Amino acid sequence: ISQGDDGDFFYVLEEGEVSFLLGDKEVSTGTRGKTFGELALIYNCPRTASCIATRQCKLWKIDQKTFRFLLVHSTHKFDDSVVKVLKKVSLFEGFDDAFFEKLSKALELKQFKDEEVIIRKGDVGDTFYVIQEGVVAIREVGQVERKSLDKISLTLGAGDFFWRKSTTYR
Repeated sequence: ISQGDDGDFFYVLEEGEVSFLLGDKEVSTGTRGKTFGELALIYNCPRTASCIATRQCKLWKIDQKTFRFLLVHSTHKFDDSVVKVLKKVSLFEGFDDAFFEKLSKALELKQFKDEEVIIRKGDVGDTFYVIQEGVVAIREVGQVERKSLDKISLTLGAGDFFWRKSTTYR
C-alpha cells in the first residue's frame, strides 16, 4: 500500500510483519492480528500511510462494500446488546428508547481480564461502569488490627453498575 493511493481494501494480517510509514518515517509496525486500511474505506479518502512487508506476509483482504456492510451490521448488533444491558440498570428506569440509543453510541467498551484490578481503594475516579457480561468482585483490602484483610464484600453482574465517587454500587 502506498500513501496517497485510493483505498480499495481493508486488511487483516494473519502472518508476517508490516511497517507503516508516513513519508519515509516509520511510525508503527504490525504482526499477526493487526488490521489496517480502514480509514480510506470509511472516509473515502486516499491512503494515509504506506505499508511495507518486512517479513513474508499472509493477509486477508475485504473490499470496501463488504467492509462497510460488516461495519454497519456489527455496530448495530453491538448497540442492540448494549441497549439490552443498559435497560437492566435501575438508575435508568423509566427512560425511553431514544435515551438508550444515544447512550449506547456514547459508551466505550472496556474489557478486563480475570483478576484484573479496575479501581483501587483511594484512586481518584471519574468513570461510570456498567457491567455488560461477567462478574465484578468488590474486595475489602487493608489492615484491621494488624491483620491483612482481603475479602470479597460484594459481587456484581450484567446490568449492575459502579463508579468511583466514594464508590457507589448497585
